[in-house]
Amino acid sequence: MLDAPPWLTTDFAPGPGSRLPAQPFFCEENALRQALALSAARSTRTEIAVLFVLNPAGAVLFFEQRVAAAGAPMVWDYHVVTLAAGRVLDPDCRAGSDLALGDWLAASFPYLGDPDPTLDAWRPGFRPVALADALERFSSDRRHMRGPDGTWLQPPPPWSAPSPTLAGDLHTLPRFLKADDAWGGPLLAVAELLAHPAAQVSAGPPRAP
Repeated sequence: MLDAPPWLTTDFAPGPGSRLPAQPFFCEENALRQALALSAARSTRTEIAVLFVLNPAGAVLFFEQRVAAAGAPMVWDYHVVTLAAGRVLDPDCRAGSDLALGDWLAASFPYLGDPDPTLDAWRPGFRPVALADALERFSSDRRHMRGPDGTWLQPPPPWSAPSPTLAGDLHTLPRFLKADDAWGGPLLAVAELLAHPAAQVSAGPPRAP
């Protein structure tokens, strides 16, 4: 049985049935908290993954994000959502915060079927990290959200930061975001993502609490 990391407190991981507020610009923490809530609420064994969306350029073209104008594309250096039983929980998606994986892909990346090579640098890669692995290896002390003078670039969440890991690492987030670093897991293409265990639809797919 996996030991709990020291940051895993009740204020970070509410129990099943809790309504989870999402903090804008802290998508990795939103996704991890939602995955923990799903794990606590599930009645059957379901693969739950924290899904990192990134590419080698650090610039992924998204559509239907709430921070952009309706219908307008935007670029994230990365994004993180929860994937479980073939559904994506993404509080930043204007098309819906709880969508079937195929619907989320179509809304977020409508250009996936477009062979235009000028889009290649913007295309997403997908790194699904099983919840147990994320609990063991993921940490963030939120340093990436501070400016050079130490002030916050965006307001931080009210819950405790997910740091450190069991091994004492304070900030492993950057390693999950390196496309060529297999430490965080393989970077998948769309077809590979669709075959992932967390992408498989179950008889009773978990929904957001």
